[in-house]
Amino acid sequence: MGFSLGPSTLVSGSPTGGYYLDPQKASVESSASFLSGTALSAGGGFIFGGEYVWAGDAHTETHSAVQLGLYSPQAFGSVATSYQLPFRLGVRW
Repeated sequence: MGFSLGPSTLVSGSPTGGYYLDPQKASVESSASFLSGTALSAGGGFIFGGEYVWAGDAHTETHSAVQLGLYSPQAFGSVATSYQLPFRLGVRW
């Protein structure tokens, strides 16, 4: 849930590439910690742009990532929370 301020279009997209900035080698556990919990992000761009994401549990470990790419004109910030399911969906990556 969120809100927008200013003019917008019905559909917008931003092809980006993301980079995990954890100084340690990524592991299944650190990736799961990054992908579940609370995350704060901010970014924007006009033709070229980026986003910075800070995520993790403040009591244990924190992680960050950056995304760079092509952006339609925008500036944004968000707070999101995600949870890990207590079961696997059977899809192997």
